[in-house]
Amino acid sequence: SSTRSVSVDRPLLAIPPFKGSVETEPGADLGQDLTDAIITALSRYKYLLKVQPDAANSEYTLLGTLRLSQGDLILSARLQDVREGTPVWAERLEDTLANVSASPETIATRLVAQIASIVEANETRRAASLPPAGANNYQLLLGALHAVRGFSRDSIDQSAELLERALKGVPDDPHVLALASLAYGLKVSFSGTSDSAEYAKMSQEYMRRALQRGGDDPQVLGWASVGGTNSGADISTVDAMIDQALVHNPGWFYLWHFSGQTKLCRGNIETAISHFENSLRLQPWSPDRWAVLAGLGMGQVLSGQYETALAPLLEAQQLLPGNTSANLGLVAAFIHLGRIEDARAARKRLAFDLNNAAFDFYRDLAHQAFLRDAWNKAS
Repeated sequence: SSTRSVSVDRPLLAIPPFKGSVETEPGADLGQDLTDAIITALSRYKYLLKVQPDAANSEYTLLGTLRLSQGDLILSARLQDVREGTPVWAERLEDTLANVSASPETIATRLVAQIASIVEANETRRAASLPPAGANNYQLLLGALHAVRGFSRDSIDQSAELLERALKGVPDDPHVLALASLAYGLKVSFSGTSDSAEYAKMSQEYMRRALQRGGDDPQVLGWASVGGTNSGADISTVDAMIDQALVHNPGWFYLWHFSGQTKLCRGNIETAISHFENSLRLQPWSPDRWAVLAGLGMGQVLSGQYETALAPLLEAQQLLPGNTSANLGLVAAFIHLGRIEDARAARKRLAFDLNNAAFDFYRDLAHQAFLRDAWNKAS
């Protein structure tokens, strides 16, 4: 049906109660408490999956066991792909019983960040193995998400094309709309001056529609905030959106990344650095590690920490050589360290000259002028 929601296609993940009953007090069951906390945390990832307690018709099953050893609690968890009959992830955590029983939500957050990343990667891999014409709306969404992370003109164009296909079938789906806002916001950075205004208008229109239909969903708020930040939307409104998203899902490392970008854009550098560091702490090796490192390094450059900024910026440049943020940050850092030839080499790594959008991203006029001046000195 042309009105079918993308949610129809999301895989089911079953989470039966963890085995090994551990009573922390009479009548309490820590295994059930942990299971409930994980279900609650995973239920926040509405774009990715649906969660249920029983295994009927599920694509994934999360199995867990608990046992005590000399006063410590050992938790073992395994995620099974039911369709392929294979485990796709396993983890073993050990902590004091007192810590776990006091805050099962903390353990749940650690596990769920990993589980969501694994499911997304696994489903994206499955979608990529299908003929493009056979992809359903869910697979188009994940394909677009994968493409946008390539952060090149071609990959972002591909992402926008996939999302436009999905919107023909699900024109009101908030996740598709929010990711479309993000994709068109990034297209602003890669487009010529003649196209950027149209892409900015499309990004903000998709943001508006996404918020109308899913404004309390953290993924919708997160993706739409990136679209708004890159398309020139009111930055105080966008900042409030990402703050609200973090209230709903503080364990999602991408939201800390997105918040760091918004704070960087707004000129709130100290908070930006802290939020990038939080993202790396929650998930050190995400597909967007290069972007988090580039944001962290740029924040350090803008706060005058030029030597400190080199390590994250150089790693970001190695992970994605053509990315704008890392090379612009390196140019500025090298110029202010007196390393003019290194600054020129960083500028030459970009296959295109920067358009105004690359500087206009930074709403603080002093930051804009600082970066433009460094860029010009490296010519």
